[in-house]
Amino acid sequence: MRELVVCLNDWLAGHRDDAGAHLLLTALAQETLKKIASPSTAQREFDAQDLAAAAGRPEANDFDASKRWVVARGLETYVAARRIGIEDHFRAAGHTTCLRPSRRSPGGKHRAVWFLETYALPDDAVGALATPVLQAGPDKPCSTTVAYEFTPPGQVRAAWYSRPLIGAGSFVTRSWRGMLWAAAFLVSVGYLLASALSVVGFTYLRRPVQTADLASLVVAAALAWFVWRTFVRPMVWLLDDRIIPATEVWVAWNEANAQLELVKDEDNRRRLQLVRYTAVCPVCAGTLELRYAQGPNPRRLVGCCSEAPHDHVFSFDRISRAGRRILDAPLDNGGDHNTR
Repeated sequence: MRELVVCLNDWLAGHRDDAGAHLLLTALAQETLKKIASPSTAQREFDAQDLAAAAGRPEANDFDASKRWVVARGLETYVAARRIGIEDHFRAAGHTTCLRPSRRSPGGKHRAVWFLETYALPDDAVGALATPVLQAGPDKPCSTTVAYEFTPPGQVRAAWYSRPLIGAGSFVTRSWRGMLWAAAFLVSVGYLLASALSVVGFTYLRRPVQTADLASLVVAAALAWFVWRTFVRPMVWLLDDRIIPATEVWVAWNEANAQLELVKDEDNRRRLQLVRYTAVCPVCAGTLELRYAQGPNPRRLVGCCSEAPHDHVFSFDRISRAGRRILDAPLDNGGDHNTR
């Protein structure tokens, strides 16, 4: 059993991704390895709170929160989507059995527990021709809908250089910070106008154009494009669409992608806030990130799987926080979305 758990750990170490199920499976494997010498199999069974604590999650302080986090990660879906790769890894290591996570619900007041169980590896030829595990059926139907999780303002860390503008993650637009935003927007627009006028001014030169002139023109154009893409255009779209992806300018480098959102509070005041909408992909248990789509409505936000961004695409409704599978939905690769 120890060799099997070590083999699973090796696969996890070589196939790191940002899916929450990867962190959960890693925690389950490491906790199992700690109890591997125990003669009782019950010692290798862990409830949701044990797994959340092993994964270093803040939900570990509460069992119900831990249970919601564990269930929402889609651990079985994650393993099923990667079954062939995991089995090939075990075969290459010389094993005839493989490991997979399993769940047991004792019922009553007893908590459900998760553990690693062994099963015989299918024949290599049979496994290569086998139908994928993720199939619709009465027990485990393939879901075509997702429910987005909402991370409220204050829990998404802004970059240190953007905190003077965003503050703690939320502020009333009609406030001193809102005036600061307006001033920054006007300054940015003024810089774009000045850059355009400087380009026009080059046409009135009565001397040969020098290398310094061309260098200045290139630098001014590059800065103007950066200001337009990272601040002016997103702010215009934010006023129209009420939500936009937050670019790298706003979010701390170690944070996942986030969004800037305009909402009304209980006092009917308009607020701008830094939030995050994410979901677990029901196909492969990857993380769905909001990106811009391509097509008739290029400013439409869609949930795009971080593991299969062009294949696992879901719609996004900010009000209901729900979405449905979109087939053959190409994404914009022009860099208009956050690609963290």
